[in-house]
Amino acid sequence: MQIGLNRIIAPSLPLYDFFSLAQRCGCSIIELRNDLTNQHPFDTKNLEEVRDQLAKYHLKVAAI
Repeated sequence: MQIGLNRIIAPSLPLYDFFSLAQRCGCSIIELRNDLTNQHPFDTKNLEEVRDQLAKYHLKVAAI
C-alpha cells in the first residue's frame, strides 16, 4: 500500500522541506496544492529541479 501526504498539512513549509517530511513519514506519494494563498504549487522552482528533488526523495506527485 502506498501512502501519500497532502501539502495542506504544512502549507508554509518550503517545497523541498515538504518532500523531506513526506519521506521521513514513509510516504511515496505527495499531493501538491494550487489553491493555497500566494503560493505556486512548485514554489516557482524550475521543473527539472523539482523532478530531481522528487527522485532524490523517492516521491511521486499524485495530484496538483
